[in-house]
Amino acid sequence: MKIKKLFLFSAISLIAVSTKTNVFADTIDNCSAYTTEEYNYIIKNTDPNDLDVTCSNGTLFTNEYLQKTNSEIEQSLDVAVQPRYYVSKLSITNYK
Repeated sequence: MKIKKLFLFSAISLIAVSTKTNVFADTIDNCSAYTTEEYNYIIKNTDPNDLDVTCSNGTLFTNEYLQKTNSEIEQSLDVAVQPRYYVSKLSITNYK
């Protein structure tokens, strides 16, 4: 479920950036940046507690949801990668 939400958030972010929509208070047209298909898809596939259908912040998602998703992304990037190799010594006699 987290992957679906992450994918959905990424897709919406990409759409928002690619359409060059300004998200200032005087330019918000109550979700007019979304097509009917996008709007219905998001409404259908997202938890109602994460939605703000008034688009008060320029997206269909609440500020709390966006902050939570961003923190999850940052935490997933902070995970240290463990090496997948082993070191062993060979016992070889030294010769001149």
